[in-house]
Amino acid sequence: MNVHIYPSTIENESRILKITTSLASAGIFDKIEILGRWRDGLAERSPINNKIEIVRIKPMRFKLLGRSIERVIAVLSWYIKTILYLSRHKVECINPHSLPVLPLSVFIKALKGCELVYDTHELETETISCKGTKKLIYKLTEKIFIRFCDAISVVNTSIASWYSETYNIALPFVVKNVPHRQSYTGQRNNILKDTFNIPHSEIVFLYQGLLSEGRGIPMTLEAFKDKSGKHIIFMGYGELSGLIKSYAEKYSNIHYKTAVAPELIPQITPSADVGLSLIENKCLSYYLCLPNKVYEYLNSGVPVLASAFPEMISFIDENAAGWSIKPTLEDLSNKIDTLTQNIIDQKRSEMQNKQHNFGWHIEEKSLLAIYSKLGYI
Repeated sequence: MNVHIYPSTIENESRILKITTSLASAGIFDKIEILGRWRDGLAERSPINNKIEIVRIKPMRFKLLGRSIERVIAVLSWYIKTILYLSRHKVECINPHSLPVLPLSVFIKALKGCELVYDTHELETETISCKGTKKLIYKLTEKIFIRFCDAISVVNTSIASWYSETYNIALPFVVKNVPHRQSYTGQRNNILKDTFNIPHSEIVFLYQGLLSEGRGIPMTLEAFKDKSGKHIIFMGYGELSGLIKSYAEKYSNIHYKTAVAPELIPQITPSADVGLSLIENKCLSYYLCLPNKVYEYLNSGVPVLASAFPEMISFIDENAAGWSIKPTLEDLSNKIDTLTQNIIDQKRSEMQNKQHNFGWHIEEKSLLAIYSKLGYI
């Protein structure tokens, strides 16, 4: 059995689902389980197919002890119950998908004598929320336990280089978190323009995803206010939704749309003219990132306007995918002014010629190379 561990409720973990589906299709393991946390309203066991199953472990709760103590007990009990659960099964390979479950996975490796593939989704020691004591604990934990990994997988080459240099280890495997490639036919629609009564001749910029700090949202709002013929639509959820709504009430070219189900994104995104991915350089993880929304825009044939950071610049250049700028109010405002429909259409045409350059079918080969190295294939 192959076990993937992630400390969430496993409801929208697209990367883990892509990885496990590819491993199941390759016939490497007889059974694959994805272990996460249970919460009210979710099944403890949710089969994906005849080989893959989500297993949600129930943490213990003691509501009379105070919220902080209750949280600590819940985490510790989840760890213990996960160990007890796996002690009853034959585990051939364990895959932690987050730093907090790496020590747990190392313990399972020692207990079961299995292989360990660490698949880190970002630089968890270098995030915007990883500060002070938490940062020290995270960095020490990863430095100690990464030595027990049989293979390490990261999401881009910049992060792979960081891991190799920081921990003096072999270069990790790179498995980019790209979606399954859609074949863009050039057909578009006007769903977003019709939803907000925007004239079809005017240009729509789309921000989709989490509405939170570090994603250039206040800057974008300031850049777009009073821009004639240029609209910005924010589609998502998060703590900055209130700020966006307040701007939308004042300016007719700023709009807010609540998040939609993932399966609806391929229908809605193609109706935008330009997609935005203006990450701010607030931490190293942000600076080295390549957000999923960039792939989603390209999958829909929408050119992207992104921050001029290493991975985004590289991807945009390789795929003729759009434009990169410094994530500043001045540069963004200037770029909005210079983008015409003709320029956007030309970029869209260039993108279509590059549509086979990325997709999960390519990353799947890199994923399977890990298991070939470990002797499974």
